[in-house]
Amino acid sequence: MDPEICYLCGQSIEGTASRDHVPPRQFFTRMFRKTKSPNLLTLPTHAECNKSYQDDEDYFFASLAPITEQAYIHDWLMEEAGNKLSRQHSQGLREKVMSEFNSTVAGLYLPRHLIAKIPDWNRVGRVVWKVVRGLCYHHYLKFLPEETTHRIRYCQTSDPPPPIYTKYLLEAPLLASHPEVFAHRFAGVSNPGSLSGLWALIFWQSLVAIVVVLVGHGESRSGACASSAQ
Repeated sequence: MDPEICYLCGQSIEGTASRDHVPPRQFFTRMFRKTKSPNLLTLPTHAECNKSYQDDEDYFFASLAPITEQAYIHDWLMEEAGNKLSRQHSQGLREKVMSEFNSTVAGLYLPRHLIAKIPDWNRVGRVVWKVVRGLCYHHYLKFLPEETTHRIRYCQTSDPPPPIYTKYLLEAPLLASHPEVFAHRFAGVSNPGSLSGLWALIFWQSLVAIVVVLVGHGESRSGACASSAQ
């Protein structure tokens, strides 16, 4: 039997693999896990590869979870984010999240009743891209290198969907074991086995990340082939 490979670096795993949750386990909150007992997806990784994303996953949750007003589990998200930010060792994370609230945008003052929240989209995108790579491995048993060309666009479920979503993703199956927390759609290209295509990741029924993936020749490693997620 071939050894497992790490879905994050593509290298073989010697000994016992670490198991990484896709999406991150903390996105489901303690109360959700306690009341729903969800069967969460895990994938094989090296412990160090897994650990290298921890700070950005903590940031993603602390920065974005509290502003998902449409979320069915909004109260649980607020409680857990508050607990995370109040811990003594979280001072840097707390200061980072609080600094993202501002009364101005591009130098323009907002009306008094409005305030802007501008996350670090580079850190958010690193987590989103990690989830896409995990889903590719889960659905197709293919390693998708981190340097693969991709673009990410964000919107909210309360916004009118952008044309790219309406045209290519709206009719794709919505795949979700626990849609209160996470769901996704995938629309592949016509070439058999290609991982190029469009992904829509939906977090907490609120935030949508639309990811365009362009896989060049030889960029993905062999495994099961499919034209759409199953």
